Amino acid sequence: MDLTKHDMALTYGGRTFTVRAYQDGSGADGPVWHTIIVENRTPLRHAQGPSSDLPGCFAEAVRFLTAMVDAPAPVRP
Repeated sequence: MDLTKHDMALTYGGRTFTVRAYQDGSGADGPVWHTIIVENRTPLRHAQGPSSDLPGCFAEAVRFLTAMVDAPAPVRP
């Protein structure tokens, strides 16, 4: 399977991430973009749905990452 894909590196809050956006034909109206977000070789779970365009796909990934990094650390008992 040959997918169209684009990578973006992002450093935020002293952390480095790689975002890979790939396009497939799974959309009801044609191709859509999906993302995989990785930090230190670890994929991060996110609830980002498919996007109709690449800029929107990357923008949603950046919003997710900035919110994740800026969120207060959980309190542990």
